[in-house]
Amino acid sequence: MDYLNFGLVFLAVSVVIAVIYLVLRGVDIAVSRYLHFNKYLSFMFTVLLAGLIVDIFLVSGQFSCSKGAPPPLVSDGLIQLMKSKMASNIPDTMEVDKPYFATVRITRSLNDSVLLKGLDSSDRENLKIDTLSISPVVKVTLFDPTGENSTSLSGDNFIIKAINSEEQTVDSRTSREWKWRIVPQKGEDKSELDLRVSAVVLNQYGKESQDIPVFNKYIFVKTTISKTIWKFFKKNWEFFAAAIIIPLFLYGRNKFLKLRAKKKATPKPVGFRPNSDNQ
Repeated sequence: MDYLNFGLVFLAVSVVIAVIYLVLRGVDIAVSRYLHFNKYLSFMFTVLLAGLIVDIFLVSGQFSCSKGAPPPLVSDGLIQLMKSKMASNIPDTMEVDKPYFATVRITRSLNDSVLLKGLDSSDRENLKIDTLSISPVVKVTLFDPTGENSTSLSGDNFIIKAINSEEQTVDSRTSREWKWRIVPQKGEDKSELDLRVSAVVLNQYGKESQDIPVFNKYIFVKTTISKTIWKFFKKNWEFFAAAIIIPLFLYGRNKFLKLRAKKKATPKPVGFRPNSDNQ
């Protein structure tokens, strides 16, 4: 199929070049005949006309050989995305207040060796591989859906910090990596994390980019409760002081006062102790 497309493109370019040559040749003959230019002036006029035509086509963007940025990915309302591969490693069990790292890798190559290049066997065991369609520029975000606003990755359940840039250029020779630092804040049975992958494409004018979600997945993370009790006590020590320590203090004080009152109420013996020398 690639050879067929190349042949059709070569044929179309050849036809266009032939038509342009015939048009310019006709202009050259007409100028020399009707304007009575000699062959040198006629040739110069034809070259200037050809340069003007090429300049008009380049400015209007009719040909893909125009300088600058590549042609936009949005054409007539259609978005051209490329099939690619993604590997993700996000822990499913976490402890409160302990840092963890989540990793996502994406490549436009469909070969797993490119996707997993540079990873040892232990890292590969925890990876989950998915297939998705992306653009050359990809935006990957991992965030807590309980966050107050859309600009913050963190929320009520997790503190999340992105280590890499959210937008990266992806090719077929290497794999790009996204990494986040995650610290769970609550010891709930299950807390959600949202992984979102978007294709960043240009509009039909090539000026503004737009994010088009191509992969969206909720990840349910189990958080252990080993540190939850200590964290709760640490945050609410005033409550424990009022509910436990103060009542114990009052109970001990009352016990002490009762024992003291009991000693005061016991009568002391009155009289003299007999002298052993008088017996």
